Amino acid sequence: MYASGEAFTLDQSLRFDNPPYPNNVEMG
Repeated sequence: MYASGEAFTLDQSLRFDNPPYPNNVEMG
């Protein structure tokens, strides 16, 4: 769904402590 989501999702999971969700990507 997102181009460079791999590296981004990993950062998200560390910050939000949750699985990579599209909503998290929008929230940044």
